[in-house]
Amino acid sequence: MANAERGRRIVSVEKYEALNTTAAQYYMDVRNNIQPLRYLHPDLATCTSNGVFVYQEEVMKFLVDYGGYSLEESDRIRGAIAKKKQEVMMEAFDKIRKNTTPRGWTVEQQQVVCDMVQAFARYSFNRSHSRCYGELGYITMYLKHHHKLEWWTAVLNNTSNEDKLRHYMTLLGDLVQSPSIDKPTRKFTIRGDKIVAPLSVLKRVGGTSIDELVEKGPFKDLDDYIDRVKHNKVNIGHFSSIIKGRAADCFMDPNLPYDEARLKLMEEYQAKRKCNSFKDEMLDVSPMSVFLMEKDTNRCFNKTILNDPELVKTITTINTDFIATGRKGVPMIFRRTPILANLAVAQGLLENKHDSTIGMIMLFEGSTSRSGVSKKSGKPFTMVKTMLSDGFTTVECVMWDSKKAFGWPHNSLVFVRGQLKEGWNTPISITISDIERIT
Repeated sequence: MANAERGRRIVSVEKYEALNTTAAQYYMDVRNNIQPLRYLHPDLATCTSNGVFVYQEEVMKFLVDYGGYSLEESDRIRGAIAKKKQEVMMEAFDKIRKNTTPRGWTVEQQQVVCDMVQAFARYSFNRSHSRCYGELGYITMYLKHHHKLEWWTAVLNNTSNEDKLRHYMTLLGDLVQSPSIDKPTRKFTIRGDKIVAPLSVLKRVGGTSIDELVEKGPFKDLDDYIDRVKHNKVNIGHFSSIIKGRAADCFMDPNLPYDEARLKLMEEYQAKRKCNSFKDEMLDVSPMSVFLMEKDTNRCFNKTILNDPELVKTITTINTDFIATGRKGVPMIFRRTPILANLAVAQGLLENKHDSTIGMIMLFEGSTSRSGVSKKSGKPFTMVKTMLSDGFTTVECVMWDSKKAFGWPHNSLVFVRGQLKEGWNTPISITISDIERIT
């Protein structure tokens, strides 16, 4: 008999061959008539589902009928299996071997059935729990497939952890839009074919401000907003965060370029409210500053640098070596090097074994240098580790034979070339061949 991966192979009673499949796949193949049902031993016909232990009750029945245990003892073994108590399990295996030998079980069959029981510890449920989870899983799968917007809106509204929220943004992409002050909400809501984030995702906009905006909204325009909102509850600082998070875009003149429309909105706000001026940082409406302000303010930020047409236009204008392609996945090229849109594209290339040099334009988040002696080769080495972000996702990149860490300011724009690799602390990495700051 061929050696089988412990607990994950099903062996035919006729040929005692290891079937090249997992227990779960074998179960489904039999269920779907892809391959015939074959039992490891005829005894298993009475206590398995399609030749596989699926429920806790099935293992208990096997232990009682063929392992020499009482019902009470089988429940104790069931608990030991669930808690992965190795000593108790080994004792059970000895007893199984002793009691199945008179029934004509071979040593090979005994070993495989013990492996099956041991593997069962990874997924064991009783039948009633399995029934409930199966029904719930089917219902949620149906809702997720047929009512995608409603499903994800409910998921987002029940997520308080910011890391989980960011993970969902990677799955949803531009399906989620920034909050909008014209129709302020406390929860994620569906508008058309998009999910609109609530005001609560904006940093530095607190509960009192949100309550005031939701109570007084919706607003027709800036004049309506200024007339009806209590500005001691939603002051110029709160409104600054609303602008930074792109939630005030609805009040801007769509006939003007975005930078002019944003400045005009702030001028009108100050004039009509007769309030203090906005801070100087708000007056920088360059595409990069607008991008970074939203990134810093919006907890649901889901954009990357080169997905922003204005940023692509600015970069190709300043640096004529970067040529815009108009392609979504590879929006620019540098000479013959493709410049990838984001790390999601990079990860797809890595999964497809892409090994040619790629380029990326990223945000610099920090850098450290290190030297030592390789444990593998015994040779000395120097390296610089650099954390780079596409605007949404951060990866750790390495430049070998480099001694000095980069001292650029945080969020500096850099162009990096190199090869994609699997990451140690991040999903992917880039082995850097060239890196330079874009000014």
